[in-house]
Amino acid sequence: MELLNRNRLVIVSPRCTPPRASGGPARRGFYTFRSFCKDGGGGGGEDEDHGEETDDDRGDKETRGDKGKATGRKAPLWLRAKFQRLLFKLGCYIQKNCGKFLVVGLLIFGAFAVGLKAANLETNVEELWVEVGGRVSRELNYTRQKIGEEAMFNPQLMIQTPKEEGANVLTTEALLQHLDSALQASRVHVYMYNRQWKLEHLCYKSGELITETGYMDQIIEYLYPCLIITPLDCFWEGAKLQSGTAYLLGKPPLRWTNFDPLEFLEELKKINYQVDSWEEMLNKAEVGHGYMDRPCLNPADPDCPATAPNKNSTRPLDMALVLNG
Repeated sequence: MELLNRNRLVIVSPRCTPPRASGGPARRGFYTFRSFCKDGGGGGGEDEDHGEETDDDRGDKETRGDKGKATGRKAPLWLRAKFQRLLFKLGCYIQKNCGKFLVVGLLIFGAFAVGLKAANLETNVEELWVEVGGRVSRELNYTRQKIGEEAMFNPQLMIQTPKEEGANVLTTEALLQHLDSALQASRVHVYMYNRQWKLEHLCYKSGELITETGYMDQIIEYLYPCLIITPLDCFWEGAKLQSGTAYLLGKPPLRWTNFDPLEFLEELKKINYQVDSWEEMLNKAEVGHGYMDRPCLNPADPDCPATAPNKNSTRPLDMALVLNG
């Protein structure tokens, strides 16, 4: 059994029994690490006494007599012994060539340090997560072209991953979870400079319409939507992300969840308002009926409009058909 003396960096070998002085106690032999490697890890040395057998010698003979008779699983023992021999030889080789290993190690460390300095750490979430050439990428590029690269336009991304790796996130349950998370994010408000700020005060709105009619100005001011790119735009629930509310005399509060632009223009026609230019604008923008003619993720929702194609339907929604629409 070999023991490593940490204080003196020597190997103590109980198998080596140096010559004893007359009448004195037996002493153990000491080997430096270099000589231990040279001797192959075994005992034996110039000061070894073969003349008299001691208790240590008898124990060593008993151990050698049991060699090759270990019980249990031999494969792990053989593998561990093999690795120990290889590591021992490696340690001896490094000890003999410590200068070379020190120089090579410093060179490798320096190479990694230079590479770390030249590395480009990407911190832009848009570059990491947005698909190149996808709809989100095209929308963002179009927006930047229209408002100019110098404008303070900083898109905020909300990333949703499936609970199980490889699962589809374009399911009814996943989109409802996406809706809940997006609602919580869009309802955040802060109080600064003696006033309350909401998302609708800070979000980007594509363009601004100026009219000469007061009632239309009020509707546009409160209902003009923020630019939110999400799969929920294909469903009626996407209207819930727009928090604006307009109030008109004799009508319930107008929100995108119950506002039909074309139907509203038809009502204005009945009272002889000129709405031709507005109809043309809505047709060019492809606004149509807003969210009122889009399917509901939850057809049993009491707020789901009667004009939704799957109102009170019990059939599962064909998600691929709606999203590819």
